[in-house]
Amino acid sequence: MPTPALTLGGVNAPASYGTSVNRAPKVRKTEYGDGYEHVMPTGINADPFRAQVIFGPLTDDEYLELEEFFTSRAGVELFSWIPPFYDDPIYCRCSEWDAEYREANNSQITAMIYQVFDPV
Repeated sequence: MPTPALTLGGVNAPASYGTSVNRAPKVRKTEYGDGYEHVMPTGINADPFRAQVIFGPLTDDEYLELEEFFTSRAGVELFSWIPPFYDDPIYCRCSEWDAEYREANNSQITAMIYQVFDPV
């Protein structure tokens, strides 16, 4: 079964201005008494992409499409998405999102999207 892609209207769902990316590489650190420390990554995938992604303003149809996309995956199923400034898609999960319905055809969804390295 192919991995579903996060799209709106058949194209990559674009992030809006205000999207914030959090980078926190996973490292293993050993400190010694003389101030020296040895730091190394915890594996080959030690720096996953994590972001609070804003999608909006959205029309009512786009809002329903995006809400259904996240709801149907229920924070479990992974999907592919091309983040801003990336050329290739990454595999992600979204286990938390907030929806803001402002008025007709003016909604916003803010999603916590994080990269996963599960084999597909």
